[in-house]
Amino acid sequence: MADALIALLITALLGGVVLGVLWGLFSPRVRVVSNGDGVYLVNPESEEAVAGDGSFLLLGLAVGVVLGLLVFLLRRRGGVGAVLGLALGAAIGAVIAWRLGILLGPDRDLAARAAEMGEGTPFDAPLELGTLGSLIGLPFGALLAHFVGTALWSPRENEIPPPPFPRWN
Repeated sequence: MADALIALLITALLGGVVLGVLWGLFSPRVRVVSNGDGVYLVNPESEEAVAGDGSFLLLGLAVGVVLGLLVFLLRRRGGVGAVLGLALGAAIGAVIAWRLGILLGPDRDLAARAAEMGEGTPFDAPLELGTLGSLIGLPFGALLAHFVGTALWSPRENEIPPPPFPRWN
């Protein structure tokens, strides 16, 4: 139980905050402009909106790998509890990171921001995830790293030798 709780807290809190801050800092910004009637993309053919989802996914994978190895090193004896705590904590951490990144990003009220900036002045649109599938990066990276750590460095149980091959005489 303690292993699951420690893994859950490490990945949920540490992973959520680190990923949220990284996404808020390094996500590509979508530039928009107001013409007085509405808010439009500065470059309608740009790929910044999709790149924001991709950056969240890739940053989540990287943070997840680090956290998965950290949990493995702290709880090397492992067990199902640590893995379940890691999976649940990483899923909660991804949601925390998503919401924290939105809070740290540009203002969510486009109308007020457009009025503040004036007509014809480009400004950054708020961060958003277009696909919620991007939330899977943190849990996937964490579980993958924990699995690799377990496969490579965990203590082995004594193997029972196979029975001898019967001889046909």
